[in-house]
Amino acid sequence: MLCVCSYNVQGEPARQFDAAIQDMVLRELALQLAHLNSSQGLAAFSLPTPAAQLASAMVANEIAKYDVATQAAMLDEHVPQLNPEQRAVYDNVMAVVDRRAFFCRWP
Repeated sequence: MLCVCSYNVQGEPARQFDAAIQDMVLRELALQLAHLNSSQGLAAFSLPTPAAQLASAMVANEIAKYDVATQAAMLDEHVPQLNPEQRAVYDNVMAVVDRRAFFCRWP
């Protein structure tokens, strides 16, 4: 049985956060089983299938935290200030962003 402790992060209800953690753990376990070329999936261990809807809701929640106009203004202000090494990294990341969405966190 999978047991997850309750935490309350950024005002999210503890139950929703627990479900998010459980979903991430289940996804990781499924990936590990796949990497082991195991013929057994999560169901073989009486574990539920991860909830794709929950992951989509979490991504939508994260996107909603940011104002597009403010982020665009910050981009216009800060990109010209990048040094050549930073600009190379920025350009590489932006080439990937056109094909995917991901989130970075730094101080």
